[in-house]
Amino acid sequence: MALGWMWALGLYKSVVLVLFLLRRNPVQAAAAEMFGVSQATVSRRWTALLPVVEKVLARHVPDPGEASAGRVVLIDGTLIPTWDWASEGTTMFSGKHRDTGFNLQAAATLTGGLLAVSAPVPGSRHDMHAWRRSHFPEAFAEREGMGDLGYVGSGLLTPRRKPPGQERSTGDKVANHAINAHRAAVERAIAHLKDWKIFATRYRGPLTRFPLVAKTVTALAFYKKGWFYNGTVFCSAGVPMLLSGGWVEGGGGYRVRVGCGVWGAWWYRAARVPGVGVPGRFGGVGVCLARAASRGKGMSSTSTRGRGVPV
Repeated sequence: MALGWMWALGLYKSVVLVLFLLRRNPVQAAAAEMFGVSQATVSRRWTALLPVVEKVLARHVPDPGEASAGRVVLIDGTLIPTWDWASEGTTMFSGKHRDTGFNLQAAATLTGGLLAVSAPVPGSRHDMHAWRRSHFPEAFAEREGMGDLGYVGSGLLTPRRKPPGQERSTGDKVANHAINAHRAAVERAIAHLKDWKIFATRYRGPLTRFPLVAKTVTALAFYKKGWFYNGTVFCSAGVPMLLSGGWVEGGGGYRVRVGCGVWGAWWYRAARVPGVGVPGRFGGVGVCLARAASRGKGMSSTSTRGRGVPV
């Protein structure tokens, strides 16, 4: 996809726009008003750059098996509400939540640290189905795990059901209380994941595009917490800094490289390609840094430093 029209908003602000749409989930007309562009421009930026952002951040998503080594894994599901598309019938309707949406499975540690997020399945499917469809059973096969009553029979440690026509014994009540007290950590992890309002409020886009949205938000959540996979990590004042990272192919002949600095510092290098113009700055969330460059011959590059713009 050609990015020759990117000059209308600038590459940096275009990425900030995409992140803003993920973070706050406004209608595109409202975002257009805030960024001083048309709704059509917002739509084009969203379509063109969301896959690029996901590619850049994919290397920051840790392998679930490695990340969970030596830890107890907590599993829970959540519904990401969507529009009630008539063409989908009752496929997306969750009887449990009385709403339409996608079922996402999340894995976390006992301290509430996010470990993994599954691919979405229609909201009409039970947590057990979503668990079996995900990569979790294989990734956490050697780990101790906990889940709620929806995962009875999965091999996870779950609360005990109430016997038919009887009351729970004191032992069952104590055991259930202990399990639920530990499981609260995964609910906190899901709550933090839903700081990205496109998960917390109703997703209005095409359902076929939601898996990409889910992967991008998951990668952003790991990136914000300082996860770096297959790279060198340093921390300064509690903020991660990436000193080694590969180039990721974008659209229109662009390559993107991500880094980050301390307390919102960012840097970039823009390369001029004859007939295309200077892409501008490629930014991110809070301390996110980025570097954008173009492939080809006859390029003159410029670089600068400044303050990042938190979303």
